[in-house]
Amino acid sequence: MTVSRPVVAIVDDDPGMVRAIARMVELAGYVPVVFASAESMLESAPAVVDCVIADVHLPGIDGIELAGRLEDSVPVILVSASEEAESRVRAMPGPPRVFLPKPFPAQSLLETLSRMIGAEGGEAAARRRYS
Repeated sequence: MTVSRPVVAIVDDDPGMVRAIARMVELAGYVPVVFASAESMLESAPAVVDCVIADVHLPGIDGIELAGRLEDSVPVILVSASEEAESRVRAMPGPPRVFLPKPFPAQSLLETLSRMIGAEGGEAAARRRYS
């Protein structure tokens, strides 16, 4: 029996931030899949994603709109350096999303990611599909 590692989509238009988050995620045992925009994630992400980490301030579809489009099909962690963004995230209808202010310690992101996925022994408790 093959155990697949949880897949984490990372959506941010800052290449340095994408590299840093992808490295953290990979070192923690997850499979990072990176996207420079919400549109590219919606068009070409794998069918199964266990969690999405998205910047709030993206060109085009922003992180908040992306989270709304995904609804409750996949957990979303929204990140931003803006204090205003935290208020917008907390005011979102639907399932609660997690907000992490930039810069965030690696441990905070990884603990949040593990909690959001429900990882047990490195395997996602539930695989989620979105369309």
